[in-house]
Amino acid sequence: MKPSDSALLAQLAELEPRSTLALASWFNTDSPRRARILRVGASCCILVRSEFMSWLGYPLLLDQRDAPELARRIDRSPAIGLDGHPDDVEPLLAHMTRVGEVDRFRRMVVPAEQCGWDASDPSTRIATTLDLDELDLLFEDYEVRFVNSAGARRQRLSLAVSRRAVVVHDGPDGIDAAGLTGGLTPGYLVLDQLRVATHARGQGLSWKVVARIVETAQAYGVGLLGSIVHDNPMTMPEDQGWMEQQLSVNLRLNDRLPGERRFRREALRVRRSLPRLGL
Repeated sequence: MKPSDSALLAQLAELEPRSTLALASWFNTDSPRRARILRVGASCCILVRSEFMSWLGYPLLLDQRDAPELARRIDRSPAIGLDGHPDDVEPLLAHMTRVGEVDRFRRMVVPAEQCGWDASDPSTRIATTLDLDELDLLFEDYEVRFVNSAGARRQRLSLAVSRRAVVVHDGPDGIDAAGLTGGLTPGYLVLDQLRVATHARGQGLSWKVVARIVETAQAYGVGLLGSIVHDNPMTMPEDQGWMEQQLSVNLRLNDRLPGERRFRREALRVRRSLPRLGL
């Protein structure tokens, strides 16, 4: 890591939880080649490669005057999606040419000093590699954002399990709920994915899983930040934190060189077919 990168990340840490997704994405990478930083004035966008040819962007727009140039830099980058606070993402969209589907989420923010929840339920635990097959089935029909293939999903689950970053709920017939944490920052642990099996919904399993993850965050001395899709009715327990908005944007493939979009589409198609070929 360059000294300038370290200085910038330290500056961003002072902006948490606004900057938490960007910081977590950087800290969660397992190789320097999988992350880069676009800088424009006082603002930046952290780019992280989530899987083969799939880069995600986490912008921090700290000066509105930086929006046109930062948007242009992102447009020219390999990013296929943006995630972040509306104040950081929304001003960029008017200056971008690749904007596709735009989704609005809620996210819960539980500061470290408010992580005093009740003790976690004994039916929840940290997942191990023995749980991978059940986890794969649980997430099989669930849209994991910006993950393009079954193989990539399995790889993501396997990596999370190896990092002890998956909490599961054991139901009468096996695992029926799970939560994945996607990164640890100086101030927060990030809840990346939360899934409850269709037959087990309405039983409060989401909060049982979240309570165990909050317990983990409390052991680290940090808070918890997690995205919640718009149709999820989850609410924050009283006096435990707050809900705020999050913006997620799909970006159409760019064409920086003649034929690049066609090449990327074909490469992704081949990538998706690898599990079926047994590779």
